[in-house]
Amino acid sequence: HNQQQVIAQHIFLTQTMLKTMRARHEAGVVLSNDITRYELQLSELELMQIQLNDAVSIIQHALQTMLHTDRFLVPDSASIEALYRQLEQVHNEAIWQDRAAQSNLDIHVANAQQQLAEQELKATRAASIPSVTAIVREQLAGPYTSDFIPVDANINSWFVGIGIHYNLDALWKNRHAVAQAAARKSASAEQSAFVKEQVSTAIHAAYVRFFTAFSEVQTQQKQVVLANQNYDLVMKRYVGDLALLTDLLDASNMKLTAEMALVNARISLIFTYYQLKYSIHSL
Repeated sequence: HNQQQVIAQHIFLTQTMLKTMRARHEAGVVLSNDITRYELQLSELELMQIQLNDAVSIIQHALQTMLHTDRFLVPDSASIEALYRQLEQVHNEAIWQDRAAQSNLDIHVANAQQQLAEQELKATRAASIPSVTAIVREQLAGPYTSDFIPVDANINSWFVGIGIHYNLDALWKNRHAVAQAAARKSASAEQSAFVKEQVSTAIHAAYVRFFTAFSEVQTQQKQVVLANQNYDLVMKRYVGDLALLTDLLDASNMKLTAEMALVNARISLIFTYYQLKYSIHSL
């Protein structure tokens, strides 16, 4: 859609220039060959417009089929412009690394597995630890009435005890289980560190691509400004018979190339931004 807008603007500029050239041709200032060459450029632009319309139609049909809808989908240009303003505030890789630690699912899974391995090791070791039981009891007994001669006496008894239970069999069998649990804990810790390294590397690569795309947009914006200035200057010189038609055509092509490159750079910037968000699982 952005490329369609660029082509439409250049078609309008070319048509306006052709009107001026035809008027000057009638005045005997411009050769018919110049008009023919400019009409050739107009036909090339119109062909590009047809190709872009066909491409939009193909993408529209694919999206409608995928989404099971008959609605005509139009890009949300307002959201895109707001996104461009947001992108200027995310030039800090450390922020993305911190976000990954909070939202990346691979890191969460690796941390959970490491915690499970640690809990398993603790539970396995606990089987080798003797269990200690503390007992405190108090009992009040009334008079003896079951003897031949009942005794009127109240007896209050109490005692404190400690019980220790230890499974000697676990001393031999559980040692191997503890070693296996410790090995699994070590492996899970290494796996967690490996996952974090992989995520960090992926985020760094995605951020570098994003920063490169952002720099490319800034460069292309300058290129568009320079191309427009060059086009305006050459056009004034051509109208004043100080430049050739080839100079004007070159300036027009340079302007078109710069504007199309800017459109593609802006699209690439958005794409790399969402790739960066995907790498931290925050889409």
